[in-house]
Amino acid sequence: MTEPKKASQEKSCYRILSLDGGGVRGVLSAWILRNMERHLNEMDGGENRPLGQRFDLIAGTSVGAILALSLAIGKSAEEIVRHWVGDENCDCEEAGKAAFGGGKIGKIFGHPRSLFSWLFFAPKHDSKMLKRELELWFRGKKLNEIGENSKGPHVLVTSTALAKPSLRSWKSPQRIEFKSRADQQLADVAYASAAAPVFFASQTKFGFDAPLADGGLCANNPAVTAIVEAVGAGIPLERIRLVSVGTGTPCGMPYDPGKIGKGGAMRWFVRLGSSPAIPLIELMMEAQSDMAHRQAGFLLEKERYLRVNPQLKFPMKLDEMEKVGYLKAYSDLTREEYAKLGELML
Repeated sequence: MTEPKKASQEKSCYRILSLDGGGVRGVLSAWILRNMERHLNEMDGGENRPLGQRFDLIAGTSVGAILALSLAIGKSAEEIVRHWVGDENCDCEEAGKAAFGGGKIGKIFGHPRSLFSWLFFAPKHDSKMLKRELELWFRGKKLNEIGENSKGPHVLVTSTALAKPSLRSWKSPQRIEFKSRADQQLADVAYASAAAPVFFASQTKFGFDAPLADGGLCANNPAVTAIVEAVGAGIPLERIRLVSVGTGTPCGMPYDPGKIGKGGAMRWFVRLGSSPAIPLIELMMEAQSDMAHRQAGFLLEKERYLRVNPQLKFPMKLDEMEKVGYLKAYSDLTREEYAKLGELML
């Protein structure tokens, strides 16, 4: 008897979700994931299935790592939005910290240190606050509690080793060589991926290959890293279906490219003014995301790849809380994107 086409496709496909880094713009990713979750559940007749359960592997960097680990332990995208963003029932024209009462994102990014302090003495934001919120959210869960042990998706999180500059990846124990680090707590792994230079202190906790910094320094868009991981696990490339979610592409960068291109170290590292920016970090992360997108699209072709990364109509820094409220207006997928999502997932 011939197996039904849908059942055959379900069995043969290996589905990957890849989540970019991008600081507070990760709020946009969370909203996009929630819209995807709602749409797919509606297509399935109104069931209430967490988005992460539809994937075999979820990869994430920085804020994308926090989202990836959250989905991997069974959190719904709806729950993630409520916890990290808070009250979104506001007019998007009233963007800003006050519009998101109760959300943890405002506690982490809402009170930066003075310019003098973070230029010379300490990270721009309170690292202890981020660590505490991650510990409360993940509640002591470890890498070895996800993946095959939980009948859920495997996970891949990227970080960067500073002593010997190289990629450090954290994975659920899908293969024997991953099990040596599988007892690491998810909160610590998430922080190792999200510790962006200048913004937060590096991960130096005992038991890690310390110090570790933001995975965005080497893989801000982990799509290609995830493809390589799947192929290394024995998954043929033609079986892979990948959904990649970005944090939005600003219409321009929060600095003058002409000035930094002609300037010295100060212009590359700090843009002074009423809203200071760090041009080099912003540039590196955006360029890496775009490169990985092009490479993933080449490897998987249009039939097996969907990239959702809305074009924003304003520049936005990695920690610019004042513009977070504007992001919700960009979180709905286009008709073509929803159709492609359904094709890849159902």
